[in-house]
Amino acid sequence: MNRLPAFRILLIGLGVFAALVFINILVLDLLIFFGKSQPPALRTIVLKQDQPATTSQDFGSKNSCPSNCIKKIEEATASVKLTQTPSPKPTAISTPTPAQTQTTTPSSSGVKEYFIPVGAGSLSSGDWTDLAGAQTTIDSNQYANIKSVVFEVSLRIPTGNETAYARLFNVTDKHPVWYSDVSIDGGTPKLVFSQPITLEQGVRTYQVQMKTSLLYPAYIDQSRIHITIY
Repeated sequence: MNRLPAFRILLIGLGVFAALVFINILVLDLLIFFGKSQPPALRTIVLKQDQPATTSQDFGSKNSCPSNCIKKIEEATASVKLTQTPSPKPTAISTPTPAQTQTTTPSSSGVKEYFIPVGAGSLSSGDWTDLAGAQTTIDSNQYANIKSVVFEVSLRIPTGNETAYARLFNVTDKHPVWYSDVSIDGGTPKLVFSQPITLEQGVRTYQVQMKTSLLYPAYIDQSRIHITIY
């Protein structure tokens, strides 16, 4: 009689255990089933959470101007034409010819200086001889209030063993320009200046003349008449 209740208790325990196992399996099946068949709205929310953050490029494409907006902009700017202003052309600077003058005006004193180029060249002669191409014409009436006039010459002697001379000759009146004589000795090139000279009144033509003591060639690299006025 005592064995029967113990056997019955064992059967009841096995039944309870089986029921618990069955319930666990049923719960797992329900979770798996509902996980696969969740509503579309819930699936959409999950997918949006898994997507990467929107980039600035995507934002720009979603908020870009629509076609009607672009058309309005094109209509508003159709009459606008971009024009390119040409850059100003540089002013041409002419090279002074022997007949032109170069003027400098010191701002401190108001004195004006004119440098009139006469010419350059070389020769070898024992007497005064015209230097070819070294000639200019000056109208002294164009220079009011003349303070001084000087003949300036850059002379050189390649051989270095003679004396070279230069002067101005008034071709119009056929006489030398008084006190215009300059000279150098030896082989060192020099810029020499005459004593103050006087320009004849009105239009006159002036010619550079040269001579050498030993008939060797001498050179004038530059000659000019320097006029200073008040």
